[in-house]
Amino acid sequence: MPGSSQSEGPEQRREDRLAVTSFTLPFLGTREADHQTFQYVLIDTSRRGAGIALPRWVLARESLNKGDAVNLHMPFHLHGETFDAGTVAWTAWRDDLDSQTCGVSLERPVPSYYPVRLSLEGGGVEVDLTDFSGQADLLARVIKDAYFLKRGVRIYLRHLVPYFSRIGGFTHEEYEALKSMFLDDVVTKVDQHQKELDELHQIAAQLDDSETAAILDLEGMRSMVESELYLELFRTTFESEMVGQYLDAIKTLEQRLYYNYNTCVMLYLRSLEE
Repeated sequence: MPGSSQSEGPEQRREDRLAVTSFTLPFLGTREADHQTFQYVLIDTSRRGAGIALPRWVLARESLNKGDAVNLHMPFHLHGETFDAGTVAWTAWRDDLDSQTCGVSLERPVPSYYPVRLSLEGGGVEVDLTDFSGQADLLARVIKDAYFLKRGVRIYLRHLVPYFSRIGGFTHEEYEALKSMFLDDVVTKVDQHQKELDELHQIAAQLDDSETAAILDLEGMRSMVESELYLELFRTTFESEMVGQYLDAIKTLEQRLYYNYNTCVMLYLRSLEE
């Protein structure tokens, strides 16, 4: 595969495409009905959508059904618009991939957060570094944003946990037991992942482009960005409209975290080709 075209001058900073056939590592998607994450490998694209495989070897395994609404958290670009979510149009099993395969019809335009996009017309990833000093600079920005997104999750929890004591209908003893066995563990995990993302950003900020892939432990980063909250457990334990609004806000931040993670995977794969 061709490397980057690193000519001088901002008008020439658009990178060559990385073909979909180079996408050998899994990305993160979610099933919209229950916000369940799953790992998938992108196997092809068309002007109608994307073909994905859900291998048995990934750690976050799920099975999808025809008609499921899913978010692939990827910036698919077509006719000047960006799409990342849609409906599973078909499913099949492929022995050669040891995977369930699915066709996802992409339907809803969304904002594009970074100058990294997967062209449905050209069939590859384009990276535009016009506003960045290089790929490592862009990677550092994406990780820094992930840190602030996780920090946002922590801020919502800071407001939400004390609220539980007032609306849960628990005695003081029951609430303290619930807090120590359940809520404190969630907060501790969020704090730890926020700290790890901050440390990863500090490392990424010191890199040059030749070191982009070297610092990324993608499985480690996946654990940092994935949700610490079991949504349905929260909803059934604390039945409240206000709790629901907080949880929805947290899930919105988590979806951006998955988008950032997938952007890092694309930059990682691209750095391996240089």
